[in-house]
Amino acid sequence: MKANASTSRRDIVAPDVSDRMRRLWQAATGDVISDAGFPASSLTGRVIEADRVGEALQALLAEAAWSVDTALPYVPTGDEFAESLELEKRLLSREVSVRVLLPALARADTDAKRHASNLTDYGGEMRAGTWQEGNCVIIDRCIAVVSVSGTTEAHDGDALLAYAPGAVQPVSTLFEQSWRNGFPIHEAARSQRKLTRRDLLILKAIGRGELNKDIAVKVGVSPGHLDKELRRLRERFGVSTKAALAVEAQRLGRRQR
Repeated sequence: MKANASTSRRDIVAPDVSDRMRRLWQAATGDVISDAGFPASSLTGRVIEADRVGEALQALLAEAAWSVDTALPYVPTGDEFAESLELEKRLLSREVSVRVLLPALARADTDAKRHASNLTDYGGEMRAGTWQEGNCVIIDRCIAVVSVSGTTEAHDGDALLAYAPGAVQPVSTLFEQSWRNGFPIHEAARSQRKLTRRDLLILKAIGRGELNKDIAVKVGVSPGHLDKELRRLRERFGVSTKAALAVEAQRLGRRQR
């Protein structure tokens, strides 16, 4: 299952969700179903056998009109990224929002950072975060393909095609939570740029435990501007607090001695 996900039309809501679900379901399964065949309260889904998953996904992505959100529990290879980018570019050219969520270790992966930069150039987004639910693709926020295995109904490589709110909404909510807490991978790539003299002054002061107001005076910026600088440095080092940044600053100081 390839990584495919994004941003441009994320806030647009399908005018007829039932019709959207029916069309997407028919694209993936070939079933001709009326609205009456889509009970909204049902957990209706279908296990797709492994050899049909790719075909079903391609059909779904060809029908996607608003958004494609993908979460993967692994970091794809360079070849997989290259193949995904071509598909993602086609989706974005149709103004379909594309977002991709990868594991935290993707922040240190060269191929992931290159792909994130390319995807961002075309209007998509990629983040690294926490995701342990297996491969997942959510199309137009109303139908999902989620990998399943190890059950009586499914084997390795099989996937569940689900459309009902009771099945899709929990997956979509989990994706949104993981996405909000994720780290933009293209920012991780940018953060590898050389630290400036001001960065080093701020980091040294933080490592010594100085107060923000004193650091702002020392480097000649306003307290508000210093807050922005600290936020950027926290992102650069992949930490969320000033205390954690102080630890990184101390490590940096030891390496530079």
